[in-house]
Amino acid sequence: TVLVALENADPNGMVTVSSRAAATGEREIDLVAGEQVSLDSLLKAAMVHSANDAATAIAEHVGGSVDGFAAMMNAKAAELGMTKSHFVNPHGLDTNGHVTTARDMLTLALAAMDNPDFRDIVRARMMVFPDAPDGTRRIGSSTNLMLDDYDGANGIKTGFTNRALLTFVASASRDGRELYAVVLGTEERRSHFTAARRLFDYGFDDLRMYGVLAGLPYQPTHLTMRPDPIDLTASVEAQVHLAGE
Repeated sequence: TVLVALENADPNGMVTVSSRAAATGEREIDLVAGEQVSLDSLLKAAMVHSANDAATAIAEHVGGSVDGFAAMMNAKAAELGMTKSHFVNPHGLDTNGHVTTARDMLTLALAAMDNPDFRDIVRARMMVFPDAPDGTRRIGSSTNLMLDDYDGANGIKTGFTNRALLTFVASASRDGRELYAVVLGTEERRSHFTAARRLFDYGFDDLRMYGVLAGLPYQPTHLTMRPDPIDLTASVEAQVHLAGE
């Protein structure tokens, strides 16, 4: 939702909140029908606070309607090669035909994190939303608890519905290496964070890039933590990616 909005609308534009957006259920930033807020504030509310009402307001503003915006989402998914995904709404609440896969979520994450505005939003731990028309303060807090207690965590998005259960597309960066993890369908409280943490620990601790000499058996000759693969030289014929043992 946020990636499509960033690519198709001015974040500084003002959005008039509809009754439908204000009435969107589950987690909200408490939008009020008729109020005007910037698209930028709505984008932050949707990603940081997981505000479903903000997601609906974004969709109506950028796509003209929820259905119109869903068509834009599906067009972007097709462009990215997300062949197993189909979007019906902008917030992810359960509905027939609204589906995706772990692989497609990784594809989306890689594309979205290439957008500097998106990357900046998802690393925020909290956000201050404009006051409600009656003066009530509205402050959003990130649903990504790993931002507070996992070294290098820098995104991206949690989710929960009764059918999808707990979900998490996560990113973390250390020493020039950025890893991504996708966790879908866990049930116990905070189990999506536990799973992502274990995946990241494995990735940072056990995955390395090795250069190898030609011939058999291959012998590792150089271990690097650089983000880019080793440049091939006359003495290095192949690259192998070793997972753990």
